[in-house]
Amino acid sequence: VLDISSGEKLVTYKGHSTEIICFAFVPGDHFIISVSRGSQVKIWNTKNGKEARFFSRHDQMVNCCQFSADNQYVFSASSDNVIKRWDARTGKLLNTYSGHEGKIKHCAVSSDGSRLISAGDSRNIVIWDVTSSKIVRTLSKHWREVNCCAFSRGSKTIISASNDSYLKIWDAESGKKICELNANQRALNYCCFSPDGKYILAASYD
Repeated sequence: VLDISSGEKLVTYKGHSTEIICFAFVPGDHFIISVSRGSQVKIWNTKNGKEARFFSRHDQMVNCCQFSADNQYVFSASSDNVIKRWDARTGKLLNTYSGHEGKIKHCAVSSDGSRLISAGDSRNIVIWDVTSSKIVRTLSKHWREVNCCAFSRGSKTIISASNDSYLKIWDAESGKKICELNANQRALNYCCFSPDGKYILAASYD
């Protein structure tokens, strides 16, 4: 962890046995979540630098981790084709979301915590009901792997980024495609909305 103003290194968290794939701060709290190629999900306490929680029930590499907006739950998406929901405080496994074909590369949770979306090698975006673990809808307009998906603020729209060089924007309720943007033949590996929902940020492999 670095200080933004000075660039000074404040603390280093050690404990993963393999390459770290994804990490994030918990909004408004003093925890960090991280995942690694070794199927490990860890939560760290930023006050003392120690490991606070450890999850490891995936069969393959974990590619993405997300906290729910209320910080009560952790979601982990894996190459074993499933997403898991955990109680962030106790580490108890609550739900397993199965049915997304192929490796899952990314997931995101709606602001009200009722919907989960996933993206991956199947070229589809899957919308899940968080409580029941059932698929609500599948969005299928990409023609190559989908590397990232995200909700807008308020979760009324969804964006997806793919190796087919397209960003696609969807209506989260109906599942209809609103529009698409081409990145000039460059495969896209990340996308997100600005906090006010007016802009889109996308990253490519170039």
